Amino acid sequence: MTAIILLNLTTASTVGFIRLSLPPGLEDAVKDLDADCMVMSNAFTYLNYAGTPAKSHPHDRENLEWSIMQGQRIVFFLKGGYEKPDYLQDENFMSLQPKITQTEDYMILGRKDLCAPIERLDYAYIEYQNMQYRKENITLCPILPIEC
Repeated sequence: MTAIILLNLTTASTVGFIRLSLPPGLEDAVKDLDADCMVMSNAFTYLNYAGTPAKSHPHDRENLEWSIMQGQRIVFFLKGGYEKPDYLQDENFMSLQPKITQTEDYMILGRKDLCAPIERLDYAYIEYQNMQYRKENITLCPILPIEC
């Protein structure tokens, strides 16, 4: 009985993160990317599936600017439920960021004169978050108490 309830709670807590449709403009964005530069995106899982190595987008303004200065290409999809992170809605801040390409479906930020080498992505998303944002140790404990 406990296992069934745990399974139901786990399923209910993860359903909100499942997207069943591709972000609009995915194929065009892949074509617009420099194949030799590391990519970050708010739809990184779909870019990886399409064959473009990508990791999660910068979660705050400072990391966005730092990532651009490191030569990362930042792809933000703008429709279909991909309107995060919140700083995307700040037109003044976003107007200051170097844009390589912008369409109604996506924008690619970065500097053409800088290109971060593609990283090997062989770690879990939670491990990546812990490496990037060491302010707190992110675990699955609130979702899967059996892991603790």
